[in-house]
Amino acid sequence: MVSIAHCFKFSAIHARIALASAILLGSGVADASEFYAYYTRLGYSDASEVALPGRALTGKYADVVVQLDAGRFVFSREKSYLPYWEVGASQWPAPEIVTRLGDGPSTRPDNINRASYVRIVESNATQVVVHWHYAPDLTSDHFTNFQASYNGSPSSYCQDYVEEYFTIKSDATVTRTVRRSQEKIDAYNSASNLTVQTFSMNAGGISGVTTQAAAPQDTTPVATSGAPIKTPPVTSPALWWKFDDAMSTRPLAQKYLTQENVTATDCTITGNAAIWQQGVSGTCLSFDGYTSVVTLPAAMAPNVSAGVTMEAWVAPQEYANSSAAIVDHSGGTANGYSLHMDYLGRLIFRVQSPSGWQTLTTSAQLPLLKWAHVAAVYDPASGLKIYINGASAGTLAATGTLVDVAATDIRIGMAHKKEAPNGTQRTFAKSFLSNVVFDGLIDEVRVYGRPLSALEIASNRTALIPANPQPLQYRVMPSGTPDGTFGARYEKLAYNPSWDNLWRVGDHPDIVVGFDQHPIRMVFWRGTGYGLSTVSENGIWVSDQSPEDWNHESYAEHMSDKHCRFSHVRLIESTPARVLVHWRVASNKIDYRLLTINNDSWGDWTDEYYAIYPDGVAVRYQEVRANTPGHLGEVIQHQW
Repeated sequence: MVSIAHCFKFSAIHARIALASAILLGSGVADASEFYAYYTRLGYSDASEVALPGRALTGKYADVVVQLDAGRFVFSREKSYLPYWEVGASQWPAPEIVTRLGDGPSTRPDNINRASYVRIVESNATQVVVHWHYAPDLTSDHFTNFQASYNGSPSSYCQDYVEEYFTIKSDATVTRTVRRSQEKIDAYNSASNLTVQTFSMNAGGISGVTTQAAAPQDTTPVATSGAPIKTPPVTSPALWWKFDDAMSTRPLAQKYLTQENVTATDCTITGNAAIWQQGVSGTCLSFDGYTSVVTLPAAMAPNVSAGVTMEAWVAPQEYANSSAAIVDHSGGTANGYSLHMDYLGRLIFRVQSPSGWQTLTTSAQLPLLKWAHVAAVYDPASGLKIYINGASAGTLAATGTLVDVAATDIRIGMAHKKEAPNGTQRTFAKSFLSNVVFDGLIDEVRVYGRPLSALEIASNRTALIPANPQPLQYRVMPSGTPDGTFGARYEKLAYNPSWDNLWRVGDHPDIVVGFDQHPIRMVFWRGTGYGLSTVSENGIWVSDQSPEDWNHESYAEHMSDKHCRFSHVRLIESTPARVLVHWRVASNKIDYRLLTINNDSWGDWTDEYYAIYPDGVAVRYQEVRANTPGHLGEVIQHQW
C-alpha cells in the first residue's frame, strides 16, 4: 500500500524535474540591471559547429559577461578566456601577463579550452569577481605525451596552471591578480608570488594600466616545538639523523636541509614542503607519501662491509602502495642494504651477501598512527634480524661480508626503485612506475657499521620511548562545516597537508551545498574529480561516476583525471529556492588521452547540471557529447 505522503513526495519530485528542465534548458542570462554578471553562451562557433551547425561540444554556460553602463567585460572561449572590454563593435583585450602556448591560434592558444575555464565567484551591487584558470603551456610533454614525461611523482603535473582573479567594480575599474605555480607550496602561497594589475575601462578602451610584478620568494622557516631531547645509550653510529633542525629559527637557505650529525653533512629535503612535528626526541620530519625524501650524497655514505644496523622511530599514517623506504642504500638494483615498509605494513630488510640478495620480511605489521621503534641487523656470521619495539620480529640465516654499493645516495623516506602500486592489474597501468614514499613520521634514524646486539637495540628503544605514543589521527575527507542554512558556496576544502600541498589552486576550487533541514551536505571536491558526493552527518560518503568508455588499454572516465585537468565545477546559482551547479568533464584514460580524437583535438565531453532544493531533492541532468565519426557534437546520452 502506498501512503498519501509517498504520493505527494513523488508528485513533488516530478514537479521539480519539470522545473529543473525549464531552468537547465533556459537561456542562463540574468535579469537586466546597471551592473551585473552572468553565464551565457556567446555566438562564437566551436569547431564542431563549423562542421555541423547546431552541434556544439560546449554547454550553455560556456562564457561569462560582466555588464557595465559603458559596455561589457567579456570572458569568451573564443579567446581562451583572456577577457576583452567591448563597447559597441569595438573590442580591447586585457594585457596578456603570462604568455600562453598551445594548439590553437594566438588569440585562442587553448584551441578547445580543454584546460581553461572561468567562474563567477562573487557578484553584488558594487563588485564582481571572476576567476580564470588556465594552463599556460599546452605544448609541454605534460600535455602532449604524459606517459613519456611521467617521472614518478604527481607533483609537477599539479603545477602546470595559472590562477587569475579579476575584481571588477561598478565604476569600471579592475584589479587583477595573477598567481603562477612554484615548486614549493610556501613560495606559491606567499604574498610575494602575486602580480597585481589595475586599469580602467571607458568608451575609448582600456586605460591607466599599472602592473606590479610578482617577486616570488619562499617564506622563512618558523621554529617548531619539540619533545625533550633524549640520547640513546649506544654510541658511535656511522650516521645519525636527529631531525631536530626545526627546533630553532633558521635562515631561508636552510629551510629544506637537515643535518646528518656524524659527518655534519647538510642533506636535502626534497618535496613540496618540509613539514616538521614533535618527535620522540626534539622534532621529526613528516613524509607526505608523494614527494618527500631526505638524501645523503653517495660520497658521504660509509662502507659497512663488516655488518650493518639500521634503526629508526616511525609512525605510519598509511601503509605504502608498494614498498616505501625507511632507509635505502641499495639503489633499487644490486648490492647495498635497505629497510622498507610494504603495502601491508610489514618490514622488508634486504642486504647483498656474496651469495646474492638476502630478503627478510616480517609477518608482524607496524601499527598505524603510533610510534614504533624498528631495527634491522645484518651480522656476517649469522644473518638478518628485524626488531619491532625491541622484540624480535624475524630472522634469516645468511653468512658472508655485506656487499655495499658505491656511487649511490642514501635515501630516507623514498625508495630508489619506482614501482606500480601493488594490486595493479592491467598491463597498461603497470607501465606507469611511481616513486614509493613513506607516509607518516620518521625520527632518530641511525646507521651503524656493525651488528648491534638485541640488548643494545632494546636499550636504545627504552631510552627514547615517546611521551605521546600516538602522534597521528586517521584522516577525514573534507566536506565543509555546516552553517545551518540552505545554499552553496565555493570553498577550498582542506584534507591534510600532505595531499593539499600537491595542489596549486586558487581560493575557490570546490563547492559545498548545505541544508537547513537536513544534516547532509553535497560536495563537489577535486579529490573525487568533482563528481558529486553526498555526505551524511556521520561522515559517510556516497558518490557516483561519470560517462565512461574503454579500449584494449584502459577505461576512460573522470576518475582517471587525478589532476582535474579536464574537470571543473561552477556555481551558476544559489538562492533560498534552489542551487544550480555545472560540472564539465572529459572522459580520459590514465595517460590523459581521450579515446575519440578528431583533427580539432575534441574527445568525448560531458556537461552535467545539478538542480538542488532545500528539502534535499536534487535533479541531475547529463549531456554526453560524442566525438565519433558521423556523430560530432551530437548529444548521445541524456540522463535525469
